[in-house]
Amino acid sequence: MKSLSTTLSCIRALHHNPKYHFDPIYETSSSGKRYIKGYTTTLRATDNVPGSGVKTTQYRINGSTWITYTTPFTFYAGVTHIVEYFSTDNAGNIENPMNVMDFDKGKFTGAGKF
Repeated sequence: MKSLSTTLSCIRALHHNPKYHFDPIYETSSSGKRYIKGYTTTLRATDNVPGSGVKTTQYRINGSTWITYTTPFTFYAGVTHIVEYFSTDNAGNIENPMNVMDFDKGKFTGAGKF
């Protein structure tokens, strides 16, 4: 029975950055200013009873170094292809399977919503 799980939630965010040129990942406002499409991402981990409790949650983007999750983060659609994430409980158990959001394929492996 699986007790340790992590869920990813992505909410689209728009960030103004006037130095960029036109690109398919940008949108143009009515005033002609361009915006880059980004996603604010939240990770929530649970360890169901009688679990020992969640110790840490880790994530990485595009195969980079693992980062300990502490607060929501933003990533950009044009440069992010894969977000991987998992949690570890206080007993040292590592969530299995690892969760993967593949933006190129548009699908999750594991738990999440987009």
